[in-house]
This record gives sequence, C-alpha cells and structure tokens, in this order.
Amino acid sequence: MKLSTAIALSLISLFVPALAAPSPAFSGVPMHVSGPVVPGGPNVELDGTAEEIVAKLDKLHPGWQKEQTTTGKRSLETRYWRGTPKCERIGGNGALEHHIQSGINHLNNLGERQCGAPARDCSRVSCSHGSAIFLCSNRDHPISVPCNRIGGAAQRIKDDCTNRTFTFFGYYVDGQWENTDGYTVYIRDGVC
Repeated sequence: MKLSTAIALSLISLFVPALAAPSPAFSGVPMHVSGPVVPGGPNVELDGTAEEIVAKLDKLHPGWQKEQTTTGKRSLETRYWRGTPKCERIGGNGALEHHIQSGINHLNNLGERQCGAPARDCSRVSCSHGSAIFLCSNRDHPISVPCNRIGGAAQRIKDDCTNRTFTFFGYYVDGQWENTDGYTVYIRDGVC
C-alpha cells in the first residue's frame, strides 16, 4: 500500500468512527419475537432484527400494521427503569441518530409482541447502517420483553444521550438504560 493511501485511510478513520467494527462482546444474536401477526390470530415465532421481523410480517399478512390495536398503556414506565439512561461509550463507537430513530419506529410498530434475548447474552434487536439497539439479559434464563418497551427505552436513551456535535454523517448517540427486571437496553454501533 502506498504511503499516501495509508495516510488517507487513517484520516478517514478519524472522521468516520461509526464505520469501525464493534467489539466482539456486542455482536449480538438475532432477536426472537413471538406473538400474533394480527390481533386474535395464532402466535408466530420469528428471528431477526426489528427491521427483518417487520419485513417478515409484511410477507405473512400485508397490511398487518393497520389491524393493530393499542392497549392505551404507555410502553415505557419510568418505575421499571433504574434512574436515567447512562450516556457513555460502551466500547466500540456511537450510532447514527437517524438510523436509531428508524429502529425505534420498527420496535414500536411491533407493539406488545415479545422480543427476546438469551440468558446472559445480548440480542441485536435493531440494526441499520452500522447503528444498533441491543437487548441484553442480565439473568440466568432467556427473557421476553414487549418490543415497544424496548422502543420506548431506546427513545429515551436517544433523547438523553445524542451528542449534538454535528458531523458529516449526522449526530451520534450511545448509551444504556438498565431495567429493574434484569435486562439492559444499549445503543451503539453494530454489524449489520
């Protein structure tokens, strides 16, 4: 490799931190989702990120989102969360805010369906263009959480933890919020 190419690549890496690979501890396994496609229908079991699950639901039943019912309950109640989100780098790099918002929208569209993570491990529940939301179980057994509760937590992390220093690619966010039921929602970079 020529010296000028090496210097150019080094300079690019300074300005594009989100394109670097995340640490192995946060590669994340595919999320498991269970619940009916439409209210009152049979439960389906699907694996993937929120984006992939929404696409699979679209194939199973086009227009399913129009048939969703709302329970009237808030998907995020602060009593279920420890303090406020921690806005800190969790290894790796931050995630682009606008891609995280897209993932939050997908999680909220999944509603009360159960999104899961394996025991003492993380599921990559949303990932787009190197920006990911993770659900991590702090328990010795797999967990299932309403998808929109994860979306609500991610929204709060994004609102509280976005670095408002504009970059060429947009704003970056990274942070975490621990739930009192033994799981944590993280926002950071991811492989997708």
